[in-house]
Amino acid sequence: MDIVVLGMRGFPDSFSAKVNRYRSVTSMLTKAGNSVVVLNREIGKKKWSGLPSGVIIESCLHTGLSSYTLRKVLRYFLFLFEFGKLFNWSMNRKGKKLFIVYTSSLSLFTWYVFVSKVLNVRIVYDYVEKRTEIKERYQNKRKLFQDKLFEHYALKWNDGFFVISGFLEKEVQNRFSSKPCYKLPPVCDFKYFRQIKTEPTEPYILYCGSYGYKDVIDFVVDAYRKANVSEALSLYLVINGGLGEIETLKSELKNFPAIKIFTRLDYTGLIKMYKGAKALMIPLRNVVHDYARFPQKICEYSASEGLIVSTEIGEMVNYFEHEESALLAKSYEAHLYADLIKKITADQEKCEVISERGWQIGLKYFSEESLYTEVSNFLEKV
Repeated sequence: MDIVVLGMRGFPDSFSAKVNRYRSVTSMLTKAGNSVVVLNREIGKKKWSGLPSGVIIESCLHTGLSSYTLRKVLRYFLFLFEFGKLFNWSMNRKGKKLFIVYTSSLSLFTWYVFVSKVLNVRIVYDYVEKRTEIKERYQNKRKLFQDKLFEHYALKWNDGFFVISGFLEKEVQNRFSSKPCYKLPPVCDFKYFRQIKTEPTEPYILYCGSYGYKDVIDFVVDAYRKANVSEALSLYLVINGGLGEIETLKSELKNFPAIKIFTRLDYTGLIKMYKGAKALMIPLRNVVHDYARFPQKICEYSASEGLIVSTEIGEMVNYFEHEESALLAKSYEAHLYADLIKKITADQEKCEVISERGWQIGLKYFSEESLYTEVSNFLEKV
């Protein structure tokens, strides 16, 4: 097959969950013998590092212009350059042609559907979260209205689905039962993770997330304080956010020396920090948004051979079992999560056994090597 991945920016140098997912998805597709192009919605990008083997990466427009004003003007015509790239790609391909689209923008998705019809290309949408259930979207009626149009109507225009969770799989089956659907969980390169070595450091547990999930950060801090283990374990917070947001967080936690904040790590540095942790925190909340999603960090935590500490919510219970392959709180309550943190210091030997089982689960369900044939076979049938 000849495949183009659309809706990307910063691929593969950015370390967002979206880009991390597609570093592996594109690698899987090339391993299965497909031709894969990633078309970044950017102007003037010239050279990328960390290219997945065999993957071709393009920008919508290559230009050496340094003028901010001219580049800003050109962005208004980005869709024309994008169409030109896709038209040329389509004319030079004789095999089955396919778009894989990852975007939550109604206008952008509609544009890609239009292009797919013009060029006679099948289109698969990667459905990874339920936007209409994100609380912050409720504050903007226009955005919420667009999200509803997107989820209820626009999605019927594509030819197939990747879904990240059983929740979204059921939604697709109920609303778009005629469309082929494949549950593609978070994926990463387990071999790459295993070759990265860590250096001895103080014992710590780690939470990694965005400042946009400030309520979860506060939850982890609250649970850590309730566990009263600061003499045995530090808490490392790896937070993605603006400089002002990071400074605000540091100010809030300045009286807690056992809690340390890190930001702007490169990918290898992040993995080293994962692998050095006694446990990796990822509490999921009792909200529809968390039932529908399945964070990319789950596969990365598993590939790091770390002890995953989460909650019995959403996709977690479809893969992991409490005290067998992870530590899972019955519900999203700080005192229950604190009890799990205490277990980390109480029986380190048992925690190591649980970590090993968690790695085995990940190797089976979340690794590139385990899934690439299945994924390619599904796309063949779309």
